Amino acid sequence: MEAIQHIHHISAIVGNPEENIQFYRDVLKLKLIKKTVNYDDPSTYHLYFANDDVANGTILTFFNWPNARKGRIGNGQVERIAFRIPKDTRHEWKVHLVTHQIKVEETMLFDRETLEFNDIHGLPLALVETEEDYPSENLQIIGFHGVTLLTGNPEATLNTLVNDMGFNQMKQDENHVHLETVGAWRHHVIVKKVRNEANVQWGGWCCTPYCLVSANR
Repeated sequence: MEAIQHIHHISAIVGNPEENIQFYRDVLKLKLIKKTVNYDDPSTYHLYFANDDVANGTILTFFNWPNARKGRIGNGQVERIAFRIPKDTRHEWKVHLVTHQIKVEETMLFDRETLEFNDIHGLPLALVETEEDYPSENLQIIGFHGVTLLTGNPEATLNTLVNDMGFNQMKQDENHVHLETVGAWRHHVIVKKVRNEANVQWGGWCCTPYCLVSANR
């Protein structure tokens, strides 16, 4: 098959839709571009967010199940969603997040300066500073940077991603394997080599799992 070029969009199951909109619109500065329903469950909203340009590779969608049971992060899911931010904006973003009472940890998760934090419903997120400069007076999200994956069978997952889907392996250590798409956007996928204690359990609020969809166009 043709190698996967980039992440097209990511979908997540979360809780209260008003809280969801407030966080991603007002805190992460994304644009609510569409509001519809889950056609398998019309009582559930399906909300779409993107950057100001509404570009592919920035589209994050949510299914809102506020009354569902609490989810559990585990094997078989994307763990953390990472967004790209322009260079020299990491400190400004950190101050902005802390101002909104969000606990932020500074790491090198994607081999670049990274801010790790959770959204209002417990979804693990990250902001990764890049070399790209986007002059603006406002805080900006460029698009997706990548994700971390939890799997119960790291060897099989890596075989699928590299040999079947065409990801490039960049590096590895005792805990992670770092992959990259072949397309111009160079989206990153980090596979954790240590199996999580529990498998994923779907739920509608707090620590809710989500899924990754990739495309080659």
